[in-house]
Amino acid sequence: MNINTALQKIGLDDKERQVYLALLKLGSGTVKSIALEAKLKRPHVYNVLEDLEKKNLISRSPDTQKAIYHAEHPRQLLQELNKSKRAITDILPDLASVFGQHKAKPRVRLLEGVRGMEKIYEEIIVQNKIDIIGTVKGVEPLFPKIVEKATTMVAGKKQAFVRDLLTKDPEGLKYARRTLKDNHLIRFMPPNINFTMDCSIYGDTVAMFSLRENLFALVIENKDIADSFRSLFELAWAAGEEYKKEG
Repeated sequence: MNINTALQKIGLDDKERQVYLALLKLGSGTVKSIALEAKLKRPHVYNVLEDLEKKNLISRSPDTQKAIYHAEHPRQLLQELNKSKRAITDILPDLASVFGQHKAKPRVRLLEGVRGMEKIYEEIIVQNKIDIIGTVKGVEPLFPKIVEKATTMVAGKKQAFVRDLLTKDPEGLKYARRTLKDNHLIRFMPPNINFTMDCSIYGDTVAMFSLRENLFALVIENKDIADSFRSLFELAWAAGEEYKKEG
């Protein structure tokens, strides 16, 4: 890593780096001499020198007719970084508390119509781990391309793992026959269960789809809610009828 890159990483902008390095070479100098060495205009250099002085990287001689600036030893950079580190360490618990506030609040999205719902389905099918409870009978007529894409994408991704808990009807059975893989398991709900919506659980997110007259997707992003839905899914999955290919 070169000097410029290192100084940039610790927070010095372009002009600060130019002026600081110029003064390091000179040892000390007037604004005019520093500006010449840094190849910058004097008005810019005045402001930069003030900023570097605030950062304790340079100092100014008092009681002189013409201001003389001096470069502090480069070890001062390390001292200033240590001060910043200590300051951050002191306030880290408070920052973490503020950061945690947004995670407790669920992010809720409501997308209406086929196009809005399709956008959420596109988000879901690229996930690596998905638990789904729903009805192919309700989804496929509205989103045939999504159903087909989901089947092929899961089959082509070794790291993907999907569990489908479906209503047992001709459409569900047909889907199961062409979809079942080692990484795409399928079970069926008891025949007396009437499940008309579609629900996917992935990561810290739950997406619910209304498939009747009012078409919409309700997406809730919250870890506690997702974990609770996942627990409910586990109960339903345990009670489901495992699908195995015939023959």
